[in-house]
Amino acid sequence: MKKAMLFIGILSILVSLPAYLIENASLEQFLIGTEEACEYDNWVSHIAEGIASNNYNLYAPFDRQTNGFGDFRVPTTEELIT
Repeated sequence: MKKAMLFIGILSILVSLPAYLIENASLEQFLIGTEEACEYDNWVSHIAEGIASNNYNLYAPFDRQTNGFGDFRVPTTEELIT
């Protein structure tokens, strides 16, 4: 029985190994830009779309909450510095 459990444990680990994804990219571009090295890009514009409730998910004016997909816009360099 112990050998069977050990075999099942090792098999489950080996089966799950291809599910791990390692990406090396710019965190700044992942959050507010376009990062070619990432499978999933522009994270901020996708985290809370379709939830337009007062005082819920208060973000910078770059991602105004609306009912629907959203109103995200990429800020300019001047807006990020000020």
